[in-house]
Amino acid sequence: MSIYHSPLCIRSNPQRFSLQWKFAIILIVLAMMAAGNVVIVHNFLARLSGVAEVVNLAGKLRMLSQKIAFEELASWYQVRSSDSLTSAQAAYESALNVLKYGGDALGLSIQRLPPAMQPLVFALHNDWQKYRNSPALENTQGMAAAMPIERISSKTDLLLASAETLVSAITLEAQRTNASIQKQVISLFISELVIFLLLVWFVRWRVLEPLHELTRRHRELAHGNYSTRMRVRSGDEISELASAFNFASQTIADLMHQNQLDNTALQHSSSMFKGLAENSIAGVYIAQNGRFLFANQRMAEMFGYNRERFTESINLLDLINEEDLEIAQEQISKRLSGEASTAIYEVRGRKSNGALVNLEIYGSAMAINGCPAVIGVMLDVTERHDKQRQQQLEYIERLQYQATHDELTGLANRKLFLERLDLATIRTQRTGAMAAVLLLDLNKFKVINDSLGHHAGDELLRAVGRRLQKLIRGTDTVARLGGDEFVVLLSDLATPEEAAHVAQRIIRALTTVVNIETREVHVGASIGISLYPQDGQGQDLLKSADLAMYQAKREEGNAYKYYSADMDSKNRRHMELLDELHHALNHKEMTLVYQPQLELESGRIVGAEALLRWQHPRLGNISPAEFIPLAEETGLINQIGEWVIHTACAQNATWHRAGLSELTISVNLSARQLRGGDLSAMIGRILENTGLSGQYLDIELTESVLAHDLEEVVEILSGIRKIGVGLSLDDFGTGYSSLGYLMRLPFDNLKLDRSFTSDLDKRPNARTLTQAIITLAHNIGLRVVAEGIETAEQLEFLRSSGCDQGQGYFFSPAVSADAFFDLINEGLPRSALQRPSCPEGAVTNL
Repeated sequence: MSIYHSPLCIRSNPQRFSLQWKFAIILIVLAMMAAGNVVIVHNFLARLSGVAEVVNLAGKLRMLSQKIAFEELASWYQVRSSDSLTSAQAAYESALNVLKYGGDALGLSIQRLPPAMQPLVFALHNDWQKYRNSPALENTQGMAAAMPIERISSKTDLLLASAETLVSAITLEAQRTNASIQKQVISLFISELVIFLLLVWFVRWRVLEPLHELTRRHRELAHGNYSTRMRVRSGDEISELASAFNFASQTIADLMHQNQLDNTALQHSSSMFKGLAENSIAGVYIAQNGRFLFANQRMAEMFGYNRERFTESINLLDLINEEDLEIAQEQISKRLSGEASTAIYEVRGRKSNGALVNLEIYGSAMAINGCPAVIGVMLDVTERHDKQRQQQLEYIERLQYQATHDELTGLANRKLFLERLDLATIRTQRTGAMAAVLLLDLNKFKVINDSLGHHAGDELLRAVGRRLQKLIRGTDTVARLGGDEFVVLLSDLATPEEAAHVAQRIIRALTTVVNIETREVHVGASIGISLYPQDGQGQDLLKSADLAMYQAKREEGNAYKYYSADMDSKNRRHMELLDELHHALNHKEMTLVYQPQLELESGRIVGAEALLRWQHPRLGNISPAEFIPLAEETGLINQIGEWVIHTACAQNATWHRAGLSELTISVNLSARQLRGGDLSAMIGRILENTGLSGQYLDIELTESVLAHDLEEVVEILSGIRKIGVGLSLDDFGTGYSSLGYLMRLPFDNLKLDRSFTSDLDKRPNARTLTQAIITLAHNIGLRVVAEGIETAEQLEFLRSSGCDQGQGYFFSPAVSADAFFDLINEGLPRSALQRPSCPEGAVTNL
């Protein structure tokens, strides 16, 4: 691994024996050898001295034996006194005891003789005892002269012989001891020589040879052999030196290898740099002290110079336009001073022919030969600047367009419309003609937008915008004010009828089927018309057209209305109803009435449809057709709808407790309520609170639910069915009728719209269509409930066609809860069967 990728460290073996310890051991060994020599030599000398003294004492003992013999003869002949003999005997006995036990005698210090000599000493001692125990010689007259000598000699000869024997033995022992000491000295010398040689070998093997090898390896390393290594033996300073040498050798080898790699990479980078620079579409340069050290061909071409001249005689700042020279100098100074490492800036340059060029410069600082330099890239962005200016102009135009046009449809917006309206009124004042504002609002747009989704709603708005543009002249204006409101400006009109003709064409165009995401939808429009100058100008014309449009929407739909002064009062009523509607529930102004639903075959009342009524204390009875759209518009429909379901369920539970246990209550819901939250949870909570079983509640939904995302509708309705609540498709045949969708939706009942029932007496084909609907509904498992039965003939036809249930004014109008209870208990009067039909639209459901 390269040293650039690993930390610099030297791994050393733990020092078991350092050189200091090794030399200390050697010195200790030498000191011990010297001390041992001293001790051994001292012991040897002591032993030799002891042997000499023993030999000396033995010699003296022999001499004492002779002296005793002599003294005894002298004492016999009375030549000398007997004290000398006694003294000699005492000395002899003392010397004998010293030899036997050790001690001092005759001026000599003697150690006890070794056990091997003790028998001789004891023999001598016995001889001495014999000598002492022998009777003394008496000097008698007449004894021959030679007789004492023989007798004395016989007594002392034994001592002399024993002494000689002891002396000989001691002398022989002394010789043996001397020979033993000589052998020990030779052995000691040989041992110390061996130890010395071992120490010399150890020093050479452990110290000198590694040092010699280290010297040799250093020479090899100095001559370029970077792979040379030393053996690391034991853990001492020389081993550390070897480890350090090996690490240094490896480091130098890595450095040399890295240097080779760096040189190769440098050559490769240099080649790549030159290749990239020479093939770059940008000017690449390196400059020092303002002079170019390198510039590629593109750099020279960018300014119209020959490359050789460019690098030899052109200064970097000579290329910058005088007005931008300060910017370039500042940027270069910042990089050279280290204030900024890189710089990106734009200046204008000047070509060799004097033409200006826009330059974008990317620069940074570097060092060459230890001196600061700059390296950079220059781009000719003249074309880009031109494009940017063009784009800016286009962007301004686009902003102006967006400021005056609707983003979704591309039509004029309110701002542009008002500007053109002002121009049209000015032109009308000059020409004396008329101008008209047609404000239109799409019918059923909220249903379509909520049902099919906002994407479909946006597509519908774009389709309406395209149709409107095809219907007007080039001098007229179509604008979208927002939401589903469009406005058309007609200028240079001769009569008010011309505006009506355009309104009629618009209504016809918008009532035609519109294809949205493979679905056919019918939209229609309500149009309000205001005229200039009689109905005001500017914003007032829009306001007047808006009032007329709401009047057309409330009265007929798919119609147009001219503005009239009385519309202001109608608008005030509209705003008043909006305000009062927020308080209607809290003030208990809302009530429910119930219309019986009969089983046609038996004539038995099997259910009731709950219908909402608003009885205002000041405004009187307000039609559902007037306030229900307001509730949907404000979002109050969800709150009102929940109150209706709760009230109807509570009333049906009361009827059940009163004995009407099989009665089913039907409640209408709008498509907006379907999207108002977790509908099944809300209904389940109400059923639990009121104690009504789900099988006695039926939820009626209009065909507008089919315009929803089908998968979502199926999921919501399935959730309602899971809690046991029945489902009916209301007003079938008036909107998005599709039996294919009905097969996928979990409906239980199909309610035939009153328009089919009313046509049974008028059009023969209505009967055929009605019979076909009843048959198809039965085939897919649905019960059929006919609405709006008003004559006996209608009742008889529906009963004979197999219609399951029916309701209508023929049986009973919607009545209060108490009246409905009485109606069941008392039964329907037969006069009701002959009751004349009520006017169309007399009963309106929620």
